[in-house]
Amino acid sequence: MGWASHPEADEPADWVFGQEDFTGSTENPYRQHDGRELRFPYAVAALAGGGLAVADTADNRVLVFDSCPTGPSDHPDAVLAQPHYGAIGENRWELVALDTLCWPYGLAAHEDRLAVADSGNNRVVLWRRG
Repeated sequence: MGWASHPEADEPADWVFGQEDFTGSTENPYRQHDGRELRFPYAVAALAGGGLAVADTADNRVLVFDSCPTGPSDHPDAVLAQPHYGAIGENRWELVALDTLCWPYGLAAHEDRLAVADSGNNRVVLWRRG
């Protein structure tokens, strides 16, 4: 959820991402997504230049936005660890590879780099934003 400006008190959010509306909580397991749905989003990281990275943990991917999403219709600009937005497999349902993920739990960003805690593969993967 997000606020258009920093809230000074307890107030409702202005937008939500990952569900169609504020009351949605659908998980949608094991079906293709379009990049606007999330399944266990465990981490977010602010990127240089105002972007945002979201660890979509149960879909085994990281969604990258060039600017902060402001609602359910916003589509990510890139997907990491999957060949397209609809793919969701652990390591793409193949062997572990340089650019695959299995349950990414944490993110950290610095300058043009993004570190992903790839918990299912017991490693940390570094991506350089190009």
